[in-house]
Amino acid sequence: MTIFNRLFASIGLMATLLTGCALTPPADRSTVQGVRQPNIVFILVDDLGWGDVSYHGSEIQTPNIDALAASGIKLERSYVFPICSPTRAALLSGRNPLAFGLDGPLSPRETLPLDVTLLPQRLKQSGYQTWMVGKWHLGLKQKAALPNARGFDHFYGFLGGYIDYYTHVFDGGLDWQRNGASVREPGHATQLLTEEAISLVAKRDYEKPFFLYLAYNAGHTPLQYVPNTTRSYDQITNKRRRVYAQMMTDLDTNVGKLVAALDRQKLMSNTIIVLVSDNGGAANLGSSNGNLRGGKSQSYEGGLRTPALISWRGTLRPGQTLDQPLFAQDWTPTLMEAAGIAGFANGMDGRSIWPLIRRNKQATVGKPVVLGSPNSRAVYLWPMKLVQINVDKDNASFELYDVRNDPREERDIATLHPETVLELARHLAPYVGIRSLSVRERRLEEMFSDENGNPRFDLRLPETRAAWAESATAE
Repeated sequence: MTIFNRLFASIGLMATLLTGCALTPPADRSTVQGVRQPNIVFILVDDLGWGDVSYHGSEIQTPNIDALAASGIKLERSYVFPICSPTRAALLSGRNPLAFGLDGPLSPRETLPLDVTLLPQRLKQSGYQTWMVGKWHLGLKQKAALPNARGFDHFYGFLGGYIDYYTHVFDGGLDWQRNGASVREPGHATQLLTEEAISLVAKRDYEKPFFLYLAYNAGHTPLQYVPNTTRSYDQITNKRRRVYAQMMTDLDTNVGKLVAALDRQKLMSNTIIVLVSDNGGAANLGSSNGNLRGGKSQSYEGGLRTPALISWRGTLRPGQTLDQPLFAQDWTPTLMEAAGIAGFANGMDGRSIWPLIRRNKQATVGKPVVLGSPNSRAVYLWPMKLVQINVDKDNASFELYDVRNDPREERDIATLHPETVLELARHLAPYVGIRSLSVRERRLEEMFSDENGNPRFDLRLPETRAAWAESATAE
């Protein structure tokens, strides 16, 4: 970045702070093989269920997410893993994480294998500046496992599976850092993450495209009151659902702030924006999966099928809906092809569906795709879906559904199609006997409840051990 550009960016940022109106930035000049490369903003929401966005009919108001969906394509058959860490590994690697034992919340003692190449590493090799803001949950016990060592130029956020939104504590230790050093700062996590993302965009190198991976922790537990609640949702009688709704509307407000910042910087016409949930919602913790069966940690549609969208102003026609099945591991090759990077599918389990997104077309899913958790698995060979219950146990059972015609999974047709059950079940074999890297997390709702089991949305987690950033660096 030239001295002139740095000076120009500083002046523009100062003008924004003083007047609320940014100066027009210089045009981004990043190209690959003569083609202008798009910026990529990937927003990952935590535990957002199918029935938690207003464009799906939810009582939760998400006008900014709705507007983003309307500006591009609603991906109505977006599938992820039913628990957070596997989804994060899949979308960043293009690989199926079940192959290396990542089938649930990653244990603090484990890490995403270091020989797995991630999307930020690939984009960085192609000239992108790469930033991560938010929840990592792919390894925290050694420096080589942290985001800065996995392809991100800049990391701000936390490493574990959850944090107190206000004290930023995970499992007794401060888990809030910037590039390997703990940061002690007041503020609600959703707001702080948004401010960091906006700051990175404002201070970017105009000579390069950027990849921003913004992984919010909202609305994952703990359920805590948000500051400056814009909607009280007094009509919702379930207290957990009410606070969850407030958290998601607060998240939606912050998504709107980020989009507005991109618009002020004249970036919307050359920026791909994706928004996906990491898994289905947990109904007992305030979320809703609408009419879909099951939820978080389960391999029914409510655990695997979540809201998702992609927008690219001027390139993708607005107001579209795409019913093409898209799996978490498809995102890396899809975004690499969209960025014009060759060899985008080498060594990956996922496939690029960018041509289908670009033309809003559907195509046959040619090979089986396996998703799942420690307790259940699903095999998709569209439109058939095999669900295995009680994985690795003597009482394991199978159910078969035609999810195109029976999206609620109300009619098990396994006995009618035993040959299909056998055909799909054999695709589970490669994932049997692999040592699991996951751990059963403590139930956070118990930590934030009184002696009678009633939720306490105003509790705060104290620090009882060393901060995670320095612990990981020391090891």
